[in-house]
Amino acid sequence: MTAAPDADVLTSLLRHLDEHLGDSHAEGGADVPPPDWTVDGVQIDPEQRARVVTEAAEAGYIEITHQDRFPLPTAITPEGRQLARREGAG
Repeated sequence: MTAAPDADVLTSLLRHLDEHLGDSHAEGGADVPPPDWTVDGVQIDPEQRARVVTEAAEAGYIEITHQDRFPLPTAITPEGRQLARREGAG
């Protein structure tokens, strides 16, 4: 099975957070995409998920917390929200 490109996974992550978080913080990453998260029909494996979430946090698009070895998004920054909406309009 081929993996979805990280850029597509990042866009999907930001769009999900933009739609589901509003201006609040999630409790413990409660509103992250579900374990069976897919992008263009390809399921996102845990390693790619963790990598993309970490890269998004390092780029300043999201805030994260760590639980069970994996980073979980807890908030989307204004920059992340802007990117999500720009990518969503395209």
